Amino acid sequence: MSMIRRPLLQCGKLETVNKFDSKYAIGNEVYFFDCHKLQPDWIKHQFVHKGIVKGVYRKHRSINTIYKVYFPYVRCWKFIPENELERDFLGIGQQCSWGQLENISADGMLVTVTKLNTLRPIVEEAVCCLRREAREYLYFQRRLYIALKDNRIHLKISVDKTGIEFRLFGKSISHEQALSLE
Repeated sequence: MSMIRRPLLQCGKLETVNKFDSKYAIGNEVYFFDCHKLQPDWIKHQFVHKGIVKGVYRKHRSINTIYKVYFPYVRCWKFIPENELERDFLGIGQQCSWGQLENISADGMLVTVTKLNTLRPIVEEAVCCLRREAREYLYFQRRLYIALKDNRIHLKISVDKTGIEFRLFGKSISHEQALSLE
């Protein structure tokens, strides 16, 4: 993963926090999952970033702590709320429940489906994951997609402000047609 997708926080006026009043101190290593918290674990694992706390703040007249975190592998810093950071990350990757994860980018992923007879629940779960990510995490700032393929099909599901789009071999199809593929 070469970038952090999380939208910038609108922090406004920030106040420095005493190091004893915060969960993480300046210099602590933290992990940040750059996706919606309700995504399946195998998706969360694909979007984890290791960072270093560079500042501890609170919004003016607020109790919520915000950290300025530097991410050395992506060479950027972001303001991240305390509840989105973790101290530990178990690097044991979970396998994709849909099949073999072939490729991943900031805007989507390509999955080779291993069991074609289970395509309908996979399509339904992919739509749910994309809606959650696009609407509730990225606030429709990016168009996201999941491409599902095997030796007979290549289905691309994408979501943005205009809605959900299904494409089979580049040709637009309806949601019902996507669910009926076998």
